[in-house]
Amino acid sequence: MRVANACRYSLSTYPKARLPMSSFVLVASLLFGSSAAIAKLPEAGAEMAFDGHTLPIVRVQQGTLGQELNIPATSLSDALIALSQQTGLQITAQSSSIASIRTQAVRGRLTARQALDSLLQGTGLSASRVGDVGFVVTLPPVAVAQAIELQGIVVTARRTEEDVASVPGSVVVLGGEELERSNLDSTDQIISRLPNVSFTENATPADLNISIRGISNLVGPSASAPTNGVFLDGVLLNPTDSSIAINPKLLDIERVETAFGPQGTAFGRGTIGGAINIVPRKPTDKLEGSLTAEGGSYPTGELKAILNMPLLSDGLLSARLVAFGAIDEGFIDLPNIPISSRDNNRREESGVRLSLQSKPTDRLTLFASVSTDLTEYVTANSATTESVDRGDPETLVNTVGAKNDELRRSQYTGRVSYQFDALKLISTTAYHESKIRQSGDSDNTSLDFLFGESSSTQDSFSQEFRFEGTEVALPLNAGKVSTNLGVSFSKTKGTTTNFLDPGQDAFSLIAPGLLTLGNVQNLIGLGILPAGFDLQSVADQQIQLAFFAANLTDDGSTVLTPATQDVSNFGIYGDVRWRPINPLEITVGARFSRDTVDVTGQTVSSGLTSAVFPTIASFENEESFTAITPNASIRYQWNDNLSTYFSFSTGYRPGGFSTNLVGTQSFDEEKAKSYEIGFKSSWFNRRLQLNASGFILNYEDIQVTTAQVVGGGTAVVLAVENAATARSIGSEIGIIALPFEGLRLDAQYGINDARFTDFTDSPFGDLTDRRLPNAPLHTFSLTAEYQHPDEVFPGYKAFVRAEYSFKSGFSNLLDPSLLTFDSYDVTNFRIGLRGQNLTITAFVENAFDEVYSTGSTSLTAAGLAGVPVNVDVGPTRRFGVVAKARF
Repeated sequence: MRVANACRYSLSTYPKARLPMSSFVLVASLLFGSSAAIAKLPEAGAEMAFDGHTLPIVRVQQGTLGQELNIPATSLSDALIALSQQTGLQITAQSSSIASIRTQAVRGRLTARQALDSLLQGTGLSASRVGDVGFVVTLPPVAVAQAIELQGIVVTARRTEEDVASVPGSVVVLGGEELERSNLDSTDQIISRLPNVSFTENATPADLNISIRGISNLVGPSASAPTNGVFLDGVLLNPTDSSIAINPKLLDIERVETAFGPQGTAFGRGTIGGAINIVPRKPTDKLEGSLTAEGGSYPTGELKAILNMPLLSDGLLSARLVAFGAIDEGFIDLPNIPISSRDNNRREESGVRLSLQSKPTDRLTLFASVSTDLTEYVTANSATTESVDRGDPETLVNTVGAKNDELRRSQYTGRVSYQFDALKLISTTAYHESKIRQSGDSDNTSLDFLFGESSSTQDSFSQEFRFEGTEVALPLNAGKVSTNLGVSFSKTKGTTTNFLDPGQDAFSLIAPGLLTLGNVQNLIGLGILPAGFDLQSVADQQIQLAFFAANLTDDGSTVLTPATQDVSNFGIYGDVRWRPINPLEITVGARFSRDTVDVTGQTVSSGLTSAVFPTIASFENEESFTAITPNASIRYQWNDNLSTYFSFSTGYRPGGFSTNLVGTQSFDEEKAKSYEIGFKSSWFNRRLQLNASGFILNYEDIQVTTAQVVGGGTAVVLAVENAATARSIGSEIGIIALPFEGLRLDAQYGINDARFTDFTDSPFGDLTDRRLPNAPLHTFSLTAEYQHPDEVFPGYKAFVRAEYSFKSGFSNLLDPSLLTFDSYDVTNFRIGLRGQNLTITAFVENAFDEVYSTGSTSLTAAGLAGVPVNVDVGPTRRFGVVAKARF
């Protein structure tokens, strides 16, 4: 039997470990090759005495720094054989002991230890270090003392499965267990844990403008693509940067990956700042489930159920069902609303997701899922600036007459994966639809000046074929190379309809038959008429004062602005990864994108509003945009614990048309180039991970919404133009540490100086060197959890957890002198008991009752000059208990 020279000691030289008789043991020598003399290990399949017990032996030996592996999901015994065949390592196991245990697929460039961790994930087996050169894997249910070390994480940040430490770029991963322990179940909550990531406008379930490295949407619904893509299992949720679909309830999630910087090659258009990929858990062939109940102050309540079922044996068909329901009575006071009409800002949520997976052969995997959810609410999480300053958020918005608003989302996904000898083919088909309906006060005051209704729908279909090649050796000892190629198509249709109607207070403001200059100034000051309204120009257009007076008592005075935007995208992308020598990887890639944007719309106006915004005939415009976005990187693996990298990446967002009350206006695409350098490392026997990156990102032809005076000065409308260039310079630093048994620390810090480098012709004057909107200079998060190693009750261990997040001051307006928001920090505490089948957690979120603003809900027309009415606010202090039962 051949024994690799990576193993320098016999098993008898290892320090003794406490292992029960029933344990299955795997000893893995993972040192880099050495020519030192070795002692031969027992023959394959032999038994040997170990701390007084007789145990079967499996050996894994590592002589490289990592290589391309491709192990399908199968039994653990077959997976270990495949690992042996692909690495040349000698692995022997008693198949009868582990044949019934199945593992997930392991693919990508991994070391033997990383591959071993991935194979054991979810199997109930765990690997522990023994001495300096070995690892022991034990089989529960008998508890075994384990070594303290951090495990590897498999991600798809480059669209292929690989360890996160192998990605030449800044990537932060939140695992499913971490999400659950922090009670993070929405995109905006996750953002609080990410460095250099921020959001504004969280007033409604659909208001979520994400910023990554200072890059955010400055266009609004006119955008034909996002600046930062949010993906659900690789499918883009916001293809036109509509925020309707990007903040769903996140339940039963395996991990959330955030890739920083332009992702033009891997993920395509609209990922200039970065990409957030939410990966749900897939069905397995194990019968298991859980039921979670949560109750909290305001009051709030939530119930979640998960059931995983093997429908056919041997992995032929499995299903996973997730369902939830939640009620939130809200935290905003409505002091100016009659008690009979106060529903506060109540929200009700419900949803379900069903996933099916079949593995007819080791090569073929079939997957399908359908999910739908519904959110019903009355008012937004917004409050006056004065109430935020005094720490008691309340709103003046008049909700009388508002209908019950709702947000509906559904997604259907199908995926076929087939592993050929030399490549893997993955076909993904997806369709998702979203619809939001909102109604109520549109003037954002306590009076009934203006009532509005709006509805937005988005339907998107996408198809992608991806070819993932296995790593092959080049002739003439030129190293090894692997490829990743793909072609994609998507078509998205978005429709928005806005309806405005003057309320009774607007009719009573001005006496019939009399319109004075003073009254006009009052209307302008209240935001009922635009700031650019000129009484004399109205007269010059032969619109008489009597016409105004007559229509002030006309209840039919309305504005209706339906608009539809169709966006089609075609893309071809790929990259080549070359390893001339084992520690060095050089990657080059590019994507070709072509987007076609088609908009139609009209303005229908009557009564008073027709004097300012006359009816216009329906319009239609179409334009195509083409771009090539290259990327390149170089990565060097100095040893198993340290790698460094440099990357160059590009991104692009197509142009489009801004639609407003007077028609459309086209704008061009915007582009970004990023240069990044960084390192990833582990220390102290994998008890400390330290990753850091530094970047410079140049942002060109930025799409910006600005105010424009039209109609000879009678109106102010919003339009999009390419207005400026900007630069973002910063760094992300991540530290995860296991100082001693039971304690885990996770800190993420981001610093980001994002400024306009040329914006001399803004509506507010020269904004050159002003900070970009929604771009705080500092972001920081820290989580600490301690779980006592001993049981406080039979089968239960006690834990305590603290979470802290900080965001420095920012503005979400182009001109930060008009409106800025103070820095804020939020602290959460959790304490509880954790057992194998039951976990009980008591919590206090926002423990110090910080009242803070997350963005501006709305600015009236006068507010365009800096007079905000309401601002969005984050949740106030909340107490509660969560209980989760598993079977």
